[in-house]
Amino acid sequence: MLVFALTGTLDSPIVTDAGRRFFVGLLRQLTDRPVRDMFAVARFPLRARVAGFPDSGIDAWVAAFQVTVAQSADRSCPSTGATS
Repeated sequence: MLVFALTGTLDSPIVTDAGRRFFVGLLRQLTDRPVRDMFAVARFPLRARVAGFPDSGIDAWVAAFQVTVAQSADRSCPSTGATS
């Protein structure tokens, strides 16, 4: 199963609204420090430049992460019709 994750062949997993709320709850527990560290260790500014994105520092990536978490909290996942 890990092989599929490494090759990027996972096919649009279904995320329930309860799953989204759970994940957002976990992401909201992260302070800026560990998020900043993740982007620094992953060398995001360098990767972004190589990919042709505008040069931006780690603080910009942290801010974008926090905005994305907030946007995810304000949305809902469509019902799959399954019962839980």
